This record gives sequence, structure tokens and C-alpha cells, in this order.
Amino acid sequence: FAMTDCGDCYEPGVGIHPDYASDVLEQERGHYRFGQRAIGMTDLVSGCPRASAIKHDVEYAVDPLAVNAPLTGTAWHKYVEMAADSKDVEVKVSGLVGGSEVITSVDRLRMERGLIEDWKTGSDFRAKYDKLNGPKPEWIAQLSLGAELVEQTLKWRPARGTIWAKYASGVGLYPMPATLIPLADILRFKPWQGDSSTADHLKWMERWRQNEVPWSDMPLFGESQHTTKEGVNCDNCVVRNICFEAAGKAMF
Repeated sequence: FAMTDCGDCYEPGVGIHPDYASDVLEQERGHYRFGQRAIGMTDLVSGCPRASAIKHDVEYAVDPLAVNAPLTGTAWHKYVEMAADSKDVEVKVSGLVGGSEVITSVDRLRMERGLIEDWKTGSDFRAKYDKLNGPKPEWIAQLSLGAELVEQTLKWRPARGTIWAKYASGVGLYPMPATLIPLADILRFKPWQGDSSTADHLKWMERWRQNEVPWSDMPLFGESQHTTKEGVNCDNCVVRNICFEAAGKAMF
């Protein structure tokens, strides 16, 4: 790609730099190792387990322009973590939840303050919503489950959580305190007001991990997850076409 005209930009606004394309591939491969089955925390409390299983089991294509927003978030993560103690950022933790092993990386831990923290980026429109309503329930569930896994891995439990948000044109960061919830509430929680709970997601992910069911037999969780006011989780999913084709649904 880097050695062809496709890697150069002859039309303003439509070029993909080779380094950008490489970073997109690295980010996807870093999260979803092909052929290696694992249950990630995000898949349970704010994602679609079926989509996650597809990404682990199927080699899929990614439109680089469709992942610009999450890639921007990753870049911000790397920037703010540069000066922090490496043992306190992107901390790998794992533990048993409902009898299944769950893994994740925690953005930032501050043991001396009893804090677990998460970095978020968003648009100025997103800023208005967050400042009015506070952190999303899915973010609180993420932090809370992260605190559970921190305790199991590091033998201390964060007592408080904070979301640190960086918006497009905002000056500095906007902190949103998050009251951590107990594991029982996390398991009952239904991400994005969907039909299924975290416990449901965990059950299906464990059956898939144990090779009891293929991903194609898993429910289409994203269809009932209202990630926006007028849309669902499936709308911008990078494996939507693979998923819908297997389910006999129209891909477009």
C-alpha cells in the first residue's frame, strides 16, 4: 500500500496515509487476536458479544475512515500516559466473574487516592450531554467491573472512579466522578437499554469460549442496544456485513 499511488493523497480530503492505515490494523489486532478466544470486560458491559466473537474468529476488513474517532481516543490515551508511571497506566487485570475469566486493561490507577480512572474523548455536542447528564451508565459499569478485577489481581480495591473527558474544542479535561456499583448490579445491568444483561453476555461468551456454540449461533445483541437516540449498536459495527449475512439479514 505504501509503495502505490493509493498511499499518496492526490485529492484533498480522501487520502489514507500508510502510517494511519498501519495504526488502524495494529489497534484492531491488539484488541482482537485472531484465533485466540478471550472474554473482554468491554464486550460484557458496553459491547456486543457476537461482534467480539466474530472479530476473534474471522479475518475481517476495516474501513480506516470508519474508525477515525476511536483512533483519536487511542492517540489521546497515549499522550496523557507518557509522563505517568508505567505500572499505573494501561494496567492488565483479570479475574473470575460468575465463574468465567474476564480480562481488561485499566486506563489509570491511583492507589494512593483509591482511584480507578478512565480517559474519554468526544465531540462538543457530546460535551453538552455529558455535562448535563453525567457519565454514561456503561462507563460506570466499566469502571466498577474494572475495580472488581483490580482487587482480584492486585489485592486492593478502588473505592472511587473518575471519567476524564477531553472534548474537541474544550480547554483542559472535564472530570466526572462515578459512584462504583457492586458486582451483582453490574451483572443485572443491561447495556444501552438492550434486551440482554451483562450476565447474559457473560453466559454466551463463555459458551463460545468453550466451543459449545459458534459465533453464528449467538443472538444479535446489538439490534436492541440503543447507542444513540435514533440508532443501534449494529449501525456502525465493522463486522456488520459478516454478522448479517450469517443471520440471513440484508447487509445494507
